Amino acid sequence: MTALSENLDLPALFPRHEFSAWQALVEKELKGLAFEKLHKKTYEDLTIKPIYRAADLPPQLEQTPASGLHRRGERAAGYLLQPWWVCQEIPHPSPETWNASAREDLPQGLDALWLEISPNATRPSLVLEELSDLQTAFRDLPIAQTPLFVRSQAPALANLSLFLGYWEAEGIEPQSLRGGLLEDPLADWAAQGQLSAPLSSILDRSAWGIRELMQTAPQLKSLALDGRVWHRAGASASQELACLIGSAVTYLREMDQRGISPESLVPHLHWTLETGSDFLIELAKIRALRLLWQRVLQAYGLSGQLWLHASSSQLSLSKTDPYVNMLRVTSQAFCAVLGGVNSLSTACFNAPLGLPDSFARRQARNLQLILREESNLARLIDPAGGAYALESLSTELAEKAWGLFQTLEQKGGLMPALATGLPQSWIAETRSQRQQDFAKRKKSLVGTSQYAPLATETELHLLPAPPEPGPRPPRAPAWMPAGFQPETKDFAQALKQSIRRGADIATLSNVLMQTETAQEPAIEALPVYRAAAAFEKLRARVEALPEPPQILLLPFGPLKAWKPRADFAQGFLEVAGLKVILAEAFASAQEAVQAWSQAPVAAAVLCSADADYPEIVPAVFAACVEAGWSQPLLLAGYPKEQVAAHQASGIREFIYLGADLPATLNAILDLLGVPA
Repeated sequence: MTALSENLDLPALFPRHEFSAWQALVEKELKGLAFEKLHKKTYEDLTIKPIYRAADLPPQLEQTPASGLHRRGERAAGYLLQPWWVCQEIPHPSPETWNASAREDLPQGLDALWLEISPNATRPSLVLEELSDLQTAFRDLPIAQTPLFVRSQAPALANLSLFLGYWEAEGIEPQSLRGGLLEDPLADWAAQGQLSAPLSSILDRSAWGIRELMQTAPQLKSLALDGRVWHRAGASASQELACLIGSAVTYLREMDQRGISPESLVPHLHWTLETGSDFLIELAKIRALRLLWQRVLQAYGLSGQLWLHASSSQLSLSKTDPYVNMLRVTSQAFCAVLGGVNSLSTACFNAPLGLPDSFARRQARNLQLILREESNLARLIDPAGGAYALESLSTELAEKAWGLFQTLEQKGGLMPALATGLPQSWIAETRSQRQQDFAKRKKSLVGTSQYAPLATETELHLLPAPPEPGPRPPRAPAWMPAGFQPETKDFAQALKQSIRRGADIATLSNVLMQTETAQEPAIEALPVYRAAAAFEKLRARVEALPEPPQILLLPFGPLKAWKPRADFAQGFLEVAGLKVILAEAFASAQEAVQAWSQAPVAAAVLCSADADYPEIVPAVFAACVEAGWSQPLLLAGYPKEQVAAHQASGIREFIYLGADLPATLNAILDLLGVPA
């Protein structure tokens, strides 16, 4: 082995090349196409360039985390002193099963627990009705030492009362508790379209709960800024950030009016984002959020850090070929960690299908442990910092979001804007664009809309669904405070005593809200959008049959004429779970129709070159008439000038690049008589 010389002339070995020279080579390869063809537009109306340079970096870029506008993170040492928390959700409604799962999972690498007790949760959430349910769920768990984040639906005062009563009953000192009892009334209003009481009254109760937690459990976060609601509706990253910042500013104002200053409220805010599949944009989203929040804090004359929890995107998960979800979640988790989140929840690969078992939960948990302990991501300080593309896009995305936020402010803030439907209309437009892109496979879901497997027996690792709960035994009469009386001395103690004497959540909530005779006016609710849903409905139609219909591909001509079309048609049809059979290439229409009529199939697809179709299509239909054969015939391709003629001949559907995949496949299933 030759030793390296100490006198290497690196500039000579690696000469500097100018951007113009590189661009000239690229344009030569493009063969006359414009260089801008390599640019990509995002849903945020940003332009992704094929290459970024130092000139693209924003001015005055921070050199270290926790400096400037905190784009590079909230802690100067990154994860060196405190890695992110592995904070997993255990989706199960039964307190007994939830407890068994938590006792199994906590010693295996969990740092914190995430608990959804909201009816709006996209997965089954833990059902807590009274103190005994909470005692069952937390039995033999080190709750006092384990950070616990609880996301409740607004109004959440009854749920807060449940935890206050539990801490007292179990002798837990809340001063040392970590985590959060979280509610986000604005996000809940946007998700449901209505609230059980006027928003102002709900915020009154939220303010009381925040003050109570500040006094009794000062380390707990109390007010959520839940970006998942906007993300799951299909919002772009800029729309999601604008609504989040709009929520934060609204809460700062509303709580200030209720005696909680912005300075005291900021440390008790908890932020949540879902990281999607567009890696670069999602990573920029995390950094842009910190830029935006620091801008808001500066406007208030404040400083502070942002506690950020990230979770896997529900938008990208699929029921079809669910093991591919592992790859999606891995990419999203890697993105979140590079973004510098404080805690992370990774979805189980089978989450869209039901209740994950021990194996599925272990896979989700170990994913994070591998990133932290084997990939050593916790030993790095902002490894993505300084990347030209990332820093440029983070700044651009923050500016886009800030512009949308200012539009919300011009409407009076997020509350009036939601009432008029402005953010809902933004998100609906983006969601429609996403749906169109997935339908036409400009964006694809591997294993669902692209390279979909045939139906196979796969171990799904699900727990059995719990039985429907029966009626609870009558409860003993329990004393409860008469309505919301925060000015009453020992009101918190009254709530705790109500819980300990047997008051259930629903009854207590009704009593606390009994002075309210009106509801917040209904608004347009944000739907939960999942890209795979349209394709899953297709497969559900086919899988409801005893056997999937079979489709015969009829190739004509030389291999190069029909092979690309046949491969494309097969992949297209298999998205719906149809079984595709490829015949040998035919020399005549009579041979093709004879083979077709003898095959156990429900339809056939002609596969050849556009130039040959004017001769092949009429000949095949003539042979069908002669043989008395009338099954549906489809065409691989879409020769625009020939379409009308082929339809007149009897071609029922066209299979081609750019077709609306769900619409075309549904039409084909209708032709085959598959029930909707």
